[in-house]
Amino acid sequence: MQKRPFSVADRRRSVADLPDFTQPANGGPSVATRRVEPTAVPPGIEPRLPPFRPVTPRRKLLIVALTLATVIGLAVLMLEPHRLLTAAKAARAEAAALAACPPDAASAAPGCPGSVMPVLMLPIGPVAPATAPRR
Repeated sequence: MQKRPFSVADRRRSVADLPDFTQPANGGPSVATRRVEPTAVPPGIEPRLPPFRPVTPRRKLLIVALTLATVIGLAVLMLEPHRLLTAAKAARAEAAALAACPPDAASAAPGCPGSVMPVLMLPIGPVAPATAPRR
């Protein structure tokens, strides 16, 4: 094999082959070498606020009292439908019990107060001893 002379077309391309992007295309001064004049930062506009005053114990107590009143008020409002429902159920149960067992009935129905209730009784006589298994 014979060696060919080295040429630019034979070598691989590298970053050095890229154009110089630091130079502007219009021929003006380079951004990389241009001197930037320091500019004075204008003073910031600060709001005029009253001086900070920490919360006094009296104000803290007021905040806590208002918070508790709000929480209790919300809890009462949320539980009101449930309270009304349980009251209505109790009224219906009482009306049903009164309809099933009227107080002025001639004879009380079974299960009502004043009716005859069946009672189970154990025999009162002597109980025979259980026989022991023989060995």
